[in-house]
Amino acid sequence: NINRSFYQIYTESNGLSDNVISTLYMMVDGKLCIGSLSNGLSLFSPNGVKFFNNESGLSSNNVRDIEKLGDQIYLSTLGGLFSWDDIAIDTIITNNRVGPLHVDENIMYAGTYHGTVYSITNNNVAEELPISIGAEILDISTYKDKLYIGTFGKGLYSYNIKTQELYRHKTLPVNLKVTALYSDSEGLYIGTNN
Repeated sequence: NINRSFYQIYTESNGLSDNVISTLYMMVDGKLCIGSLSNGLSLFSPNGVKFFNNESGLSSNNVRDIEKLGDQIYLSTLGGLFSWDDIAIDTIITNNRVGPLHVDENIMYAGTYHGTVYSITNNNVAEELPISIGAEILDISTYKDKLYIGTFGKGLYSYNIKTQELYRHKTLPVNLKVTALYSDSEGLYIGTNN
């Protein structure tokens, strides 16, 4: 049972850019970033709401994920990857449908709908990793020097960051849809929709 005094409901009628939400991110200064599937980003702060979309510099209004690396906030969209500082938007990766983002220390990894993965450093340099999966990447996580990659219909892969070797985990069903990955000091956790 949820007590309504603990939460606030936002819709297009009271400030959201879109009622279909794809991702949430709370900034350290208390601002709430809400990514939508069709109308960009809503930024809620004590001063009101700001919107960031095609008119602000995003090449797609479909915001898939939000992460922070260093002092920059990153938005993955169906039109690429963007760094954003609450005022300006800079393009990092163009012409690629970017989905999940994952930060591990000073590197962020970005998975795409085409099965490629990029590493991004603090100075906004994106480098495509030598990975070609050929399936949509649904989530990414790191655990013990390996990058784990969950795919739509091609199961789970791991990429050894040091040796640059890609491995498909064949002990899991081949057509598995790995929708969520999470790691901590105890291990790697895998969510599927099969």
